Amino acid sequence: MPKLMVLHIANTYLPKLDGVSMVVKNISEKLVKRGHIVNVATLSIPNTPSKETINGVLIHRFDLNSKNGRKNDIENIKRLFSDKWDIICVHAAACTMTNTLIDYLDLVKAKLIFVAHGLRFWKDPANIIQYDKLGKALKRFDATVALAKNLVENEFYNKYRLPPPVIIPNGVDVDEFSGPLLGVRNSWRIGNLPWVLNVSNHTKQKGHSCLNKLAIKLKRDGIALTNIGNYHLINKYGMWRLGLKGGCFYSCLFKSAILNTVILKVNLPRQMICSAYREANVFVLTSNFEAFPIVILEAMAAGLPWVSFNVGILEELRGGVIVNNLEDMHLVIKDLLGMPDKAKALGEEGRREVLEKYSWEKIVSQYEELYYSLL
Repeated sequence: MPKLMVLHIANTYLPKLDGVSMVVKNISEKLVKRGHIVNVATLSIPNTPSKETINGVLIHRFDLNSKNGRKNDIENIKRLFSDKWDIICVHAAACTMTNTLIDYLDLVKAKLIFVAHGLRFWKDPANIIQYDKLGKALKRFDATVALAKNLVENEFYNKYRLPPPVIIPNGVDVDEFSGPLLGVRNSWRIGNLPWVLNVSNHTKQKGHSCLNKLAIKLKRDGIALTNIGNYHLINKYGMWRLGLKGGCFYSCLFKSAILNTVILKVNLPRQMICSAYREANVFVLTSNFEAFPIVILEAMAAGLPWVSFNVGILEELRGGVIVNNLEDMHLVIKDLLGMPDKAKALGEEGRREVLEKYSWEKIVSQYEELYYSLL
């Protein structure tokens, strides 16, 4: 098969890690290993170069959120969009990078693919104009991708009479969850306590207010809870220059310091995060919205049983328990910690499903097949 020239577009990418950037990173790097040429167009990050290569992927960063930056970068991004790509694949909607591409679709010669990662707000009256613009623009695209059959984007695609999307789920790198442990349980002074892990960044949708309430209940039972999550710097008025952090980070930091409940960990090496998954007893997700949460796939890959509210496609995944409210979440966690055989069986069930369906190698093969089918 011929070598592909691919441009991936996403609002976030390395070194910033969130759900979408993790997806784009894994697809991009694994396509490079298969001999393809892959570039990523993304937004600028303070104190990072405008162009660099990481693991074979050439990254172009553009300052499109400030007036001066947009003025300086818009011609550069137009040239990038108009280059001789075979495929341009856009990840996530209602964001600066996607909207910028839509503004300059007439420049694009490549086959276009749109991957929605959960169109949570498309029915919100405040977003009608923006999503209507997206829906009309997608008629120009050659394919759309949904992470599962029952997510909200499928209804959105139907409204604009778009062809049925190709279903390609998220994936996980199973090999990250093998090898020697790093002993984070001891280095973080958790010791022999039952340990509940949460991995989620400090944004509103991750439900950290609920997480803090859960931590209070668990602490009374002698159970430790750790959150591993990054924060974003505030871009508005250049406040990133002062190092000011956005989202719920300061609220979580204050509650952690005063109540001594959630153990907060930020900006950790990837190997340490993977070891924490394998050393913990239960994984918990308190998000109020997700599409196809990679952190649940990571828990499954680690053989770690999970407990979560019913968000995204979790009803389709094995290896955990879905609950309706905070009280049920607390009780189920205690039940799993008190019944290690049951917890182990759930964790093993989840790992088997990941190995069968959700390894990144299998997912990337599906994207590669889609890319070739459009040429």
